[in-house]
Amino acid sequence: MNDLLPNKELIKTSHFTYIYSSEKSQTAYLIANAVSKKSIEGDELIIKILDFLNDYRLIEEVYNYCIQELNVLKEDVNELLGYLKVNKFIVEQGDIKEEKAMRWIENNWGNSLLYHEFTYDYPVLDYSTAEAYIRDQDAMKEYKKIEEEPSIYKTFENYIKEIILPPPSPIDMSYEDSLVNISSCNNNINLYKLSSILYYTYGEVNKIKFPVTQPLLRRTSPSGGARHPSECYLVIFNIEGLEAGLYHYSVKNHSLIYLKKGDFREFCNKNCYGLVDYKEDPKVVFLHTSIFERNWWRYREPKTYKVIFYDFGHILYNFRIVTNSLELSTYTIGSGLNDSKIEEFLNIDGFIEGIIYYTAI
Repeated sequence: MNDLLPNKELIKTSHFTYIYSSEKSQTAYLIANAVSKKSIEGDELIIKILDFLNDYRLIEEVYNYCIQELNVLKEDVNELLGYLKVNKFIVEQGDIKEEKAMRWIENNWGNSLLYHEFTYDYPVLDYSTAEAYIRDQDAMKEYKKIEEEPSIYKTFENYIKEIILPPPSPIDMSYEDSLVNISSCNNNINLYKLSSILYYTYGEVNKIKFPVTQPLLRRTSPSGGARHPSECYLVIFNIEGLEAGLYHYSVKNHSLIYLKKGDFREFCNKNCYGLVDYKEDPKVVFLHTSIFERNWWRYREPKTYKVIFYDFGHILYNFRIVTNSLELSTYTIGSGLNDSKIEEFLNIDGFIEGIIYYTAI
């Protein structure tokens, strides 16, 4: 037996191993492990072995299966199983990470576990060093040769009309008071208050010149790498001066782009879970999305996906402070959504741009 695989050892396929089809061949698979960060191309033989090891088995059983059922030579079994173990595709009983993983899996967090572990200690570029800065610039020069950089603004070719918003009002309340000022809140929102909410959560402050790429935006809410993937759509029910329907907030012009006319209250009640339980009769629902390609164009590592949600934490924080200071009652527990229906309604695909959250006043 291989020294890595004692005769009486119990082994199984790791919870952190996952398999998906290879783009290169219909008969090949990509097998990846979130702990080792390794990926290999495998065929039906390796898939059968990993499937056989769906639960703990004695190494003797595995050898017998490979030799007798799959007609693999013993020395080849030694080499293959040794490689799979060293790179964490298979693990022995008592592996600490596997035991801790069960808490996630038992609570239906198995898919989240793979992403969490794959991005844990993931090698990323330290952008604070001069060497990394040069490498980053060189990489973006290469990206620009093969594909267009995503726009910092979202625009529409077809829309009903554009409504220029009034200038935002200064926030006339201390930070401390804005955190606790909820007892007198109501939902008497008007166009002036709406302008302030949108500006102080999504508004453009200025632009930063940046080598290689287009200028970077600075908005009122911060964003990792100034990528600002977040966008805001509004479903207006009852705000004086605005017709009912779907709008998009234009960061570029501080305006509303009127996209669809109609009363979409029933649609929102059905697809924004929890909205019907909101104590007030909503005047407006904010649908917050993210344009993923703005981030992945520059940061081509999977950990960057997390930053999208960090960004939205800043936006939601500003939203609460501004609405409290304006004495507006809000609903901000908006993670429950019928994603596909909302994205169809917004005419976005869920891959380049996807729904993240909703809030309401």
